[in-house]
Amino acid sequence: MLHVRQSFSDRIDEINLYYKLLSDIIKREAQLVFPNENDIRENFNVKVSSILKSSANLQLYNLVESTISNCLVEIHLSFTNETIVYSNLSDEIQKLWVKFHYDYFKETSNEKDILHNLKVLIDTWVTNTLPVTLTYREFTKYNAGGNFSGNLDSKEIRKLSEKYGINFDVKCDEIGSIKSRRNKLAHGEISFEEQGRQDSIEYMIVLKDRAVDFLNQFIRAVDDYISNTKYRRVV
Repeated sequence: MLHVRQSFSDRIDEINLYYKLLSDIIKREAQLVFPNENDIRENFNVKVSSILKSSANLQLYNLVESTISNCLVEIHLSFTNETIVYSNLSDEIQKLWVKFHYDYFKETSNEKDILHNLKVLIDTWVTNTLPVTLTYREFTKYNAGGNFSGNLDSKEIRKLSEKYGINFDVKCDEIGSIKSRRNKLAHGEISFEEQGRQDSIEYMIVLKDRAVDFLNQFIRAVDDYISNTKYRRVV
């Protein structure tokens, strides 16, 4: 989890720098100074400030998706590197592994061959007790549900936690607000200026702080999940 925490910390540092700039522009009425043009000064108008505020929403959603993805990468690495046989995996991981191969066979085989390929899978890995491997990159290649595509809010993250057997049931309305703003901007439903005019810098700081707290709690839950090998079957 060291990589997850470091990446999370680095992205928060980036976001905080950006928010410091926004706050200086808006609250301290910062100006642009052009030293090569006799120190000509220009104010940031409301339109520019609004566009900059909207861009912060994209940074926050990027933090959400990257953090969740990095945590899932660590989970897949953990049970893959332990070379655990199918029967010793938790029900949740068994289901994910079977779902991955079903999606893979649907994508790469004729319909009549799917059952045959599943039988070969069972005979090879389950009957012969070969260790199960499944990196997150492999898992998301054929599993559309593994690619978030702008759909992550706290409800979806709780559903995802349930699929893996992670003990995490935290609600955070602000994650949903960040997702909604990101999608409206990404799909062109609202302009960057329009969105930025709607949100005060104070409210944006609330969104940031509560999102960071929520993600910190998720990281701790995943750390506990991996440290206590909860991807293993309880005997």
